[in-house]
Amino acid sequence: MIYLQVLWKSDNFLVFGHIPASVIVIANNKFTGCIPTSIGKMGNTLEEVLFTNNGFSGCLPEEITLLNGTNVIDLSSNNLIGEGLEYLQQVETLEIANNMLRGYVPETVCGLRFIQS
Repeated sequence: MIYLQVLWKSDNFLVFGHIPASVIVIANNKFTGCIPTSIGKMGNTLEEVLFTNNGFSGCLPEEITLLNGTNVIDLSSNNLIGEGLEYLQQVETLEIANNMLRGYVPETVCGLRFIQS
């Protein structure tokens, strides 16, 4: 059986659905609302999550902490608030610029073993 490996759907007007992939790129769309909590169910398969430049708002779902095997997380240029990134352990690239996050970057994020940018 062949499974979807990469879904690249940038610059569209799409809504969320179930996508069994290792890379999700939904950059430059008009997604709004909260990042779905179901993102945590993909924690064992997702290697890259790129949700940049949309209209996601609200707090990061607690389930984002289940993305321990994810190497790249780009949530930049949304309207996200809150925290929750301190439990990510394998991230190499973490982009969270241009949101409405407040407070300090957790020390655990600064000390990630694999972080490159």
